[in-house]
Amino acid sequence: MTVRAVHLEVADSLSTSAFINCLRRFIGRRGRPTKICSDNGTNFVGAARELKEAIGRLNQQSIDDFLRQQDIQWPFNPPAASHMGGVRERMIGYLRRVLSALLTAQSVTRDTLEMVFVEAESILNSRPIVPVMMDPQSDEPLTPNHLILFRSLPNMPPGVFVK
Repeated sequence: MTVRAVHLEVADSLSTSAFINCLRRFIGRRGRPTKICSDNGTNFVGAARELKEAIGRLNQQSIDDFLRQQDIQWPFNPPAASHMGGVRERMIGYLRRVLSALLTAQSVTRDTLEMVFVEAESILNSRPIVPVMMDPQSDEPLTPNHLILFRSLPNMPPGVFVK
């Protein structure tokens, strides 16, 4: 929430195992988060329960100590309280607008869907997070991409690309 960056993953289903796979991909690409905030989606609640049970089955003291030190906090919003999502809910609204602009009543393959998600993530992470100065001599506005990539991300050239 500090960086206000967006990370999107395509899940095969809404199952707990699909969510855990998405979380593993996230950790592999972005690093281990210290806190995951989410609503009470059944796949999130199920995944949290499975992860806690898996950690509980590990009896080796050194592994338990390490996991305790590296613990990920996972608070949930109260049920039916989407208004408590704040920035997350706002980003979902932005994402819907970007996806509706990129996907116009066409069926897509999984490969195309993943590409569209990566482009939507890039668009959302290119938005300024500080006030934009209209002075052409001022520096480029700070974006989430600056903070997660340590640089801005150039936009892809517009046009039609042949398969």
